[in-house]
Amino acid sequence: MIYKDFCDICPRMCNADRRGGRLGVCMSGYEPVISHVGLHKWEEPCISGVDEKRGSGTVFFGGCSLRCSYCQNHSISFKPQGKKMSLEELHLAIEGLIDNGAYNINFVTPTHYSYVIEELNRVYGHPSVPVVYNTGGYERISTLKSLEGAVDVFLTDIKYASDKLSERYSRAKDYPQRALDAAREMCKTVGDYRINNDGIMERGVIIRHLVLPGCARDSMRVMELIAQEILPIARVKVSIMSQYIPVVKNLPDELNRKIKAIEYKAVCAHALKCSIPSEDIYVQELDSATSQYIPVFNMADKNI
Repeated sequence: MIYKDFCDICPRMCNADRRGGRLGVCMSGYEPVISHVGLHKWEEPCISGVDEKRGSGTVFFGGCSLRCSYCQNHSISFKPQGKKMSLEELHLAIEGLIDNGAYNINFVTPTHYSYVIEELNRVYGHPSVPVVYNTGGYERISTLKSLEGAVDVFLTDIKYASDKLSERYSRAKDYPQRALDAAREMCKTVGDYRINNDGIMERGVIIRHLVLPGCARDSMRVMELIAQEILPIARVKVSIMSQYIPVVKNLPDELNRKIKAIEYKAVCAHALKCSIPSEDIYVQELDSATSQYIPVFNMADKNI
C-alpha cells in the first residue's frame, strides 16, 4: 500500500508515524484494522434500501481521530479492535458483500484509513456498486480531494455549530468549521444527489445530525448552517437523528439521558423553517434510541 505523511490525513496534526509505531489520536497503526464486515439494514433508506435480503455493505474500520465522548461505537473507536487485513483480503471481503446483495460499499469511520480506499481503487478499480464514505465530518480538504473518483456518496456529520460543545464533547474546538468546510467540498465534488429506480443513492451527499440532550438550540443552528452554506452548492439529503443513548461510562452529567420528544420535534420543525425541503429530510422515531442498531463488532472471531 502507499505510504504518506500521516500527519496530513486528519486535522489533528499529531505527528504520528503509524508505520514506524508512533500512534496518534486515532490509536491506529498502518495496516487497516477491520472491526465488522456485513450487510447493514439500518442506515438511511437510500443507503440500506428496503429489501430485507439486501443492505448496505458496511466495512467498519477500528479507531477514530475524532474521539467523541458519547460514541455509540466506542468499543472500536476509542481503541481499535478487530482483524488486520491486507489490501487483497479487504478486496475479497468487498466482493463478497457485493455477491451477497450489497447495494453499496459503505466505509465507516474511514478518515484515518482514507489511503486504503485510494489504494483499493487504484489496484482493483471501482467496485460495481457505489462507494460510500461514512465519516464524522472531521476532515481535511486535501484528504477529500485525494478521494475524487474513488467515492460516490459522502455520508457525513455536522455534529455541532458551537465550538464550545465540540471542545467539550469531541475534544476538537475547530470541528464546526472543519465539518462545514468538508461538507461544502463534498458537494462540489459530487454535486446534487442522484437516486436510482431502486431508491438507492448513486451519487451525492447526506448530512447527518445527531440531536444531543440539552443541545436543541445548537442543533437548530446546524440546520441554519446547512440551509445557508450547503444548499446553495448542491441538493443534499439531511438526516436528523433521535437515536442518542448514553452507552459510555463517565459521560458529562447532561448527556446521561435520552433526548426528549420536545427537543427533537423543535429541531425538525426548525429545519423546515429554514427551507430545507421536507422531501430531503430523514427523521427517526424516538424509539430508535436503542442499542439494537449498534452492530456486533466480532471481526477478530470471523473468517473472511
